[in-house]
Amino acid sequence: MADPSHCFIRIRLLLFCLLLCLPLQAQIATQPSDDGKAPETDPDRKQALEFLENGKMVQAMPLFEKLCSEYPKDAGMWERWGTSTLSYAQTLGDPSLRKKARSRGRSFLLKARELGDNSNLVQTMLGMIPEDGGDLTYSPRKDVDDAMQQAEAEFARGNYEKAREGYLRVLLIDPKNYDAALFMGDVYFKQHINGSADEWFARAIEIDPNRETAYRYWGDALWASGKRAESREKFILAVIAEPYNNNRAWNGLNQWAEYNKVSLHWFACRTGVPCRPRTISTSTSRSIPPPSRSMTLAVQRG
Repeated sequence: MADPSHCFIRIRLLLFCLLLCLPLQAQIATQPSDDGKAPETDPDRKQALEFLENGKMVQAMPLFEKLCSEYPKDAGMWERWGTSTLSYAQTLGDPSLRKKARSRGRSFLLKARELGDNSNLVQTMLGMIPEDGGDLTYSPRKDVDDAMQQAEAEFARGNYEKAREGYLRVLLIDPKNYDAALFMGDVYFKQHINGSADEWFARAIEIDPNRETAYRYWGDALWASGKRAESREKFILAVIAEPYNNNRAWNGLNQWAEYNKVSLHWFACRTGVPCRPRTISTSTSRSIPPPSRSMTLAVQRG
């Protein structure tokens, strides 16, 4: 989401980083914090986050490498080193180099998880990326997949106009390509043109209403527009679309509940049997599938 103070996790590498203030006295050496994390006054940390915010992954990566060496227990730095490396990998034209960079980025995310980073971003990316760093395939048709890979590379570089042209080119070749329609909406979302983003998310849903991603992306866009009730509806629809086969479907709803300080409950509603509530955690550290198909979700304020 556009507001980094409570952004919901997106599957793709949309990295919303809070810029940190420069130290009042730059000449004062920074000291490690008690918990082993890089202090907010560290100039390398600030510079790395600025590079990341502006899509300058090549410049960001060596700074995150340095920070991880100096503060090896800082899971957040390992996560950012991983995500910046993965985003950079998408811009590489050579498949072998791209695979190597993706594998390296994945190893940094594994280190972040080992240090206790169980964020949805880390879980989602580790679930998406093959262990060997292989590419995601968008279509069995080579012409369509090549066009999608190129459009995704432009998106990773921050060239949103070129990315949009690439997705449109894919849709001209393959009008029913779900990912191209979805990512068209994603480009508009990134550019804060939420009305157009909504239209493309709706089109992706028309192409395949049984995939959760467009509902969840649409929920993100509605949340960014301040439409909280409507965003909840989309997050619920994401769960309905893929309640059992895709734990990512729960991310939006879980985090919506956490932000709004509500509890999620399952009610077992069977014919002739009173509904029995079952409270489930809203923690973003894990995904929560429903206990059975005969149970119904309800939301209650905590």
